[in-house]
Amino acid sequence: MLLHWKDGDYTAFEKMIGAVADAGVIRVEDLCELLDWSPTKLWRHRRQFREAYLENPLAKRRLHRDGAEIVYLTEMGALFAKHFLSLPKPPQPVSHQTSHTLALVAILMRYIHRYGRDGADWYSTREATDQLAYVRHVALGESDADMRTGVVRPDAALKGQQGFWWIEYDNDTESARVILHKLQRWAAAVEGLHESFRRVMWIAPTEKRRDQLADIWRRLQDDRADMQFFVAGEERWE
Repeated sequence: MLLHWKDGDYTAFEKMIGAVADAGVIRVEDLCELLDWSPTKLWRHRRQFREAYLENPLAKRRLHRDGAEIVYLTEMGALFAKHFLSLPKPPQPVSHQTSHTLALVAILMRYIHRYGRDGADWYSTREATDQLAYVRHVALGESDADMRTGVVRPDAALKGQQGFWWIEYDNDTESARVILHKLQRWAAAVEGLHESFRRVMWIAPTEKRRDQLADIWRRLQDDRADMQFFVAGEERWE
């Protein structure tokens, strides 16, 4: 739903909280672009929110280690988002997954810079997991409980004019054995689905890591999934 906040029928407060909740953590410049706000407008609204929730701020900002200014929800903000978005549980507050989450949003930003927003939908981990469960239910008659037992949780998913992709961002921290098992789980997860739902895009930080991932998949000799491997910034949506 991250791309829907800009034109949705929401207050400025709801747009900001909703977008940050969907992103998990987001660079200020990306949040401004997604909402079509200037930085001045963003901080004017943020100041109003801060004054209204002085004792329990809903969102905070800080500098990331790469120097970017980022925004994230506090625990109170996550609780607010839970009720506002009717979630079963609050979004996870900012954590050690910050860099991973920012990398996912960066994938989306690169896509819309190249292709625009028209016809595009971005699914967060929560939304992508729900979508995978739904697609498997429609195609295979699988129950939600069966789907969620031992099957992968996508990092994200993207639907564009060119098609649909499940997305995995690999930050080069997992062993070959872990990657092997994850690839096998992905192959099982999309087995039996229409070919349009069998594409899984793996995005790695370096060419070396991309080649390692692709080599593990190649050695599996498994044709149940259409695994695609790219270096971040070189994705091809085709």
